Amino acid sequence: RFKELKTTQKKMYKKLRKNYKSLSKRYDSQILPSGDAFHKAHKRNKINLWTEKDRFHANTNGCFLAGCVWFTKLFGVHSPEEISFVPENMSVETADYLKSIALKTK
Repeated sequence: RFKELKTTQKKMYKKLRKNYKSLSKRYDSQILPSGDAFHKAHKRNKINLWTEKDRFHANTNGCFLAGCVWFTKLFGVHSPEEISFVPENMSVETADYLKSIALKTK
């Protein structure tokens, strides 16, 4: 779908990140960097984070990653062991990888 939008994943990511920073500054609010985490996880591991149907909505992996990002930022989590939940049908290895990405995303 990036071709339809005449852009690339990397360009879209950079533009969104710039806009989020601008809005965060304008409203004096923190950013919950889910997009940064998605970018890192996909770039490092090519892990599938989106539904096959439209590739714009998060699948279980993506929802878990975003949830971990929010949880770590809102509640000050500093260790993957502090997140005990693992979605059904997700391997412990995948969950651990996504938790580690969430904790490394600033």
